[in-house]
Amino acid sequence: MGVACEGFGASSWWPCKDHLSDEPESMVVKISAPKGMVAIANGRLVQVDTGRVMNKFIWKVVSPINTYNVNISIGDYVHFSDTFISRKDAARLDLDYWVLSDHLEKAKEQFKQVKPMLVCYEEKLGKYPFYDDSYKLVETPYLGMEHQSCIAYGNGYKKGYAGNTKMTNGHEFDYIIIHESGHEWFGNNISCADIADMWIHEAFTTYTESIFVECNYGKEKAVDYINSKFERIGNKAPMVGIYGVNEEGAGDMYSKGSLFLNTLRHIIDHDSLWWSILYDMNTVAFHHKTIGYSDVLNYFNQRSGRDFTKIFEQYLKYPSPPKLKYSLTKIKGKTFDVSMQWETDVVGFEMPIVVLTKKGVYEKVKVSESSPTRLF
Repeated sequence: MGVACEGFGASSWWPCKDHLSDEPESMVVKISAPKGMVAIANGRLVQVDTGRVMNKFIWKVVSPINTYNVNISIGDYVHFSDTFISRKDAARLDLDYWVLSDHLEKAKEQFKQVKPMLVCYEEKLGKYPFYDDSYKLVETPYLGMEHQSCIAYGNGYKKGYAGNTKMTNGHEFDYIIIHESGHEWFGNNISCADIADMWIHEAFTTYTESIFVECNYGKEKAVDYINSKFERIGNKAPMVGIYGVNEEGAGDMYSKGSLFLNTLRHIIDHDSLWWSILYDMNTVAFHHKTIGYSDVLNYFNQRSGRDFTKIFEQYLKYPSPPKLKYSLTKIKGKTFDVSMQWETDVVGFEMPIVVLTKKGVYEKVKVSESSPTRLF
């Protein structure tokens, strides 16, 4: 058995203050399970009390945790473990794997993907945020969930997303391991204070998939990976939900959200700055904090030295992305007068684009919503 309650709420199965703005600072989880079964929860196993019919398993979490991330799983589990040594400071992270007994050998092979993933994410995003609680993958009867320090794994030891590598743009990594682990940084370490800002969890975590691709296959492949998600965008509702009523935004927060972040990266156009923004976001600015839309916007403005207010508003608070309108007026021969303008919901919107002005020469051009930009 397993539990997953994101959105519906943790109060559906245990009494709690069920609001994302307030995380318990720590947890003790006690689970009774029939003899022969093993009960898993977040954090570390601190005690097992044996009984005649039932055994009690006591787990302890020492880090702040979203209530929807508190999890239990009960099954015919076997355990194996490993250790990850951080390249940052040689800290030792315990890797614990709990899988059904029939799947032990498959799991030992499949979970080899964890270490290179951690190397990548620690380089780009900062140290794994929960060393004190360990890192776990726990086999579940459902596909996956980012339960903090206790990631639910139900991908069947297959490539891609349940065997479909179209979701990974042809790459054969295990989508559930890579995506759900990304949530340890975005969603679990950095958490939204209202589910209306769930885009903070999903846009950034979907972007971490491309970070993994960039680490292992290069930037060009990472851009291809991000762009492959374009076909899954609906543009029917905003990515930001309605505040105060437990209403999240559109599912576009995954694919469109990652493309939005890639757009920010290209506007900033300074990769060392881009990576420092994401790194410091996790290690300094919002480490173990709950935040909202304005916090992210103000942070990006401050770190980049730019004003992203209008860009955030158009992409996140309206269904449609900005549309580039252009016209060509022939002057003579192959010479044209080019005029460009953004069509947006947000008044005063401005965003640069890169154009090929002549053979082999690319130029960044400011384009606004208010008046056409002319090129000759």
